[in-house]
Amino acid sequence: MMENERAITCCFTGHRKVPKTCEPIVRVNLARAVGELYQKGYRRFVAGGAVGFDTMAADVVLGYRRHYPDVSLILMLPCADQDAKWTEEEKAVYAKQKREADEVILLADRYYDGCMQKRNQAMVDASSVCIAYLTRPYSGAGQTVRMAEKAGLTVIHTAPSPKT
Repeated sequence: MMENERAITCCFTGHRKVPKTCEPIVRVNLARAVGELYQKGYRRFVAGGAVGFDTMAADVVLGYRRHYPDVSLILMLPCADQDAKWTEEEKAVYAKQKREADEVILLADRYYDGCMQKRNQAMVDASSVCIAYLTRPYSGAGQTVRMAEKAGLTVIHTAPSPKT
């Protein structure tokens, strides 16, 4: 990826489970963040293809692309068999998103220990902003946010604020 592409690229990271009660506000926050980045010139959005927040993020980007054809969805996949243990419904959504993506980058043929972290680092390395759904800092999403912060990326959080 060229450096000028990095300046207009945003990656996503988040948990595989978004509680049903939080989904609407997370989706609104996510759509707002993507829209604000679009207004700032961002056109490339990189999702990791996992269930949960990644799927929601890809869906939001595909929705934007219907109105703004210059928006690109890039799926950066850790391994070809990442969906091996998913439900049939999850696999169907994943297959549809892979078909609709502007680019699919496959980092490994098979799952291996560390492939998810390698994917997360590659997404961070390709981006200048990270949109995150993070409620548990000691998680894969938390590790990715720390990678992003260390790399100097702006991190936009979509999780609802805890009630005080």
